[in-house]
Amino acid sequence: MRNKSIYLLLACVCGTVAAVLASEWLKAQGNQNTTTMVEIFVTKASIDVGEKITGDKIALERWPEDKVPEGTSQNLAEVEGKYAKQRLYEDEPIILAKLMDDNWTSVPNGWKAVDMDASELGISSSLQPGDRVDVVGFFEEGDFIPRSGSQTVFMGIRVFSIDGDTSRRTDDERGKPARYLQLLIPEKDKDAWSYAKELADIELHKASDQDHTLEDGSNEAAAAFLTMIENHRTELEEEE
Repeated sequence: MRNKSIYLLLACVCGTVAAVLASEWLKAQGNQNTTTMVEIFVTKASIDVGEKITGDKIALERWPEDKVPEGTSQNLAEVEGKYAKQRLYEDEPIILAKLMDDNWTSVPNGWKAVDMDASELGISSSLQPGDRVDVVGFFEEGDFIPRSGSQTVFMGIRVFSIDGDTSRRTDDERGKPARYLQLLIPEKDKDAWSYAKELADIELHKASDQDHTLEDGSNEAAAAFLTMIENHRTELEEEE
């Protein structure tokens, strides 16, 4: 009788443990089934650098909220009509930081792509097409420049290409020094670029994404630079 009682007790204990484990397992399954899902935009096909984002290239897709990459969008207006800043692959969540408002991979009307030697620019290894830079020159006092010193010639202009390539560099390509760069400058400011290349040692400094284009289409710094030259020339003529 005693042995039967022990067996019954063990059976009850095992039954209780099994019931508790089963209950916990069911709860866990229930928690998994109640994961919050959200809709985000993903690509339906690969999209090249500079390609326009249109409705037929994207789709809303349900993702677990805790798996959604930071910076995605559920708002069509934030995505449609923008351009790919780098290559996007099929079924990739669209992250707003990978998009741009303007397509800088082709020279727009009113702008000019200008070349510069980048072999001695230490910054060239960290630049990507589409980055904004300030163009700073060191000038000597002379017929065009009123005093020696550094002068910002352009503010926040785009890097158009690196060694002839307008696409973003891959991780393997980053860190390699460039041989030459192309910068996008307003057509109105081509004289400012000519003066800078002729009279100064040019440096590039990485800039924020702020646009410094004035209402007349010229660059804010370039307009001030050309005005400085014009005023200096006028003063010299008056002295003569």
